Amino acid sequence: AYDPHCLSCPIDLEGGGGKVFVNADRIGEHCQLRVELLDEQFRPLPGYSGEACIPLQQPGLRQHIFWRERDSLEHFGHPVRVRVNWEGVRTEDARLFAVYIA
Repeated sequence: AYDPHCLSCPIDLEGGGGKVFVNADRIGEHCQLRVELLDEQFRPLPGYSGEACIPLQQPGLRQHIFWRERDSLEHFGHPVRVRVNWEGVRTEDARLFAVYIA
């Protein structure tokens, strides 16, 4: 199965907190992005999985990523990886320019 995604190297959040944002274009009815947080062994972090992520459906700069029960990051005590998944019938349309934690 074709599973378009990108994955960050481990990121040390140094104390936790912050929010995840993306800069993306060509997002909409036929293509969405989901963001999930993983541990260093590529396991989804509870509450931050792809299933828990509310899909990003609007293009723009500094689009805030939300999960069902969270809108910001907790203190994890270990580095995390960020994974962005392309979903929909036209995944080739979406353009991801940046993912950042602020």
